[in-house]
Amino acid sequence: MAAPVNDPIRYAPVTRPHRRWLAWTVSLLLHLAIIGVVASRQFAPAPPERSGLDVVLVTRQSEAPVAAEALAEADQRAAGEAQAPPAEARAAPRAAR
Repeated sequence: MAAPVNDPIRYAPVTRPHRRWLAWTVSLLLHLAIIGVVASRQFAPAPPERSGLDVVLVTRQSEAPVAAEALAEADQRAAGEAQAPPAEARAAPRAAR
């Protein structure tokens, strides 16, 4: 239907550049909306809330390593006597004065 010549409303011509601009604008807005929805979605569940565990570092005198010394002594006893006599036994006897 053609508009009469005396019609007071001015119609904007819709040409190919207008359609292309409108299509690009709608496409860009639609892509931005989809990206925004996907980016705002949380795919992994939130990590569980940690129960608090306070750690306080204190400097104090260390205890004697009783267990380590006992283990070392037991190992030495289990090894038995050394094959070579100690250096004192191999030394020449002292001359009596």
